[in-house]
Amino acid sequence: MSRLPPVDKLPLAIRKDGKFPFHSQAPLETPEQDSPTRPVRDNYESKKDELAKKISDVLGAEWTVDINPNQIYAYAKDGYAKESPGAMIAAYVEGVEWQLKDFVSKYGDAGRTEINTLVPAHVLTMDLDVDGKFTYCGCEVSESGGLVILFGPDALGTNIDSAASEENLTKALNAASAPGLPMSYVARRSVRDEYDAQIVPIQARINEQLGREVTLRPGFEEAFEKLKAAADAGDHWEVNLGMYVREYFDALASWLEYNKAKDDEMVREGVNEAAERGEVLFRVVDDGVVKSGYNETVVEGGALYLQTVPGNFGTNIGQVADTLMDQL
Repeated sequence: MSRLPPVDKLPLAIRKDGKFPFHSQAPLETPEQDSPTRPVRDNYESKKDELAKKISDVLGAEWTVDINPNQIYAYAKDGYAKESPGAMIAAYVEGVEWQLKDFVSKYGDAGRTEINTLVPAHVLTMDLDVDGKFTYCGCEVSESGGLVILFGPDALGTNIDSAASEENLTKALNAASAPGLPMSYVARRSVRDEYDAQIVPIQARINEQLGREVTLRPGFEEAFEKLKAAADAGDHWEVNLGMYVREYFDALASWLEYNKAKDDEMVREGVNEAAERGEVLFRVVDDGVVKSGYNETVVEGGALYLQTVPGNFGTNIGQVADTLMDQL
């Protein structure tokens, strides 16, 4: 369905917004708020700044709300959308605020920063889901950098609170980009939560076994580009990027422990000589490069490389160092 022009003027009965009370996640406070004759301007337009402030408070930056009731009403067919568009729009906005609160509660300052960076216009708008991305409603980041509530042509006023659900918001952020941000939103979140927050103990285990400080180089950006370009990388590599790379390093730590590198001077010296640069790197290589199973560790240029191909990324990770002893 293509976009419709906004209606020139809302009918008088609609301007009074008669049947439905103003929706809120919080209880209504006074009988006046529940009046059946409050106009659209009271249900939405006069509350727009208040709604925007609530979103601004959640995201720690100044946001605005820019939704035209006349435009939205062009798609109204019956029920809530037809009889109380002001209250309905306010309900959509409050649903976004509620979902943003939940998102920030889960992902903290990092999640808040991602939203503010990937939605640089800091404005919430509303539009028809022209491409049919969602059954009822969802959201996207527009080319102009705003967060857009999307509704289906036959679903205006349905499942209002879920427009910016974590699933929908994650997809919207992942499809957006910003200067200076590498990879995708989902990949960055995976690296932040599954690698950065958990790699230190693994690093310590490797250092302990080798008796020296070793630098781990995960090569996320290079791996991301390699996996993104591969047709056989699977469906879940992006969300698991940080965890899988962490587990490759964990597998090396376990191999060192199993072979008692800390106590066996020959094993320890053999690994240290192979990795004379003091670096262990992860990389995704082209098909045909890996000579041993799903993955392998190779000695190259005074460093250890843990490597796999796109189609095997994340598969049988624990085997990555199985052939290392043969190279020492």
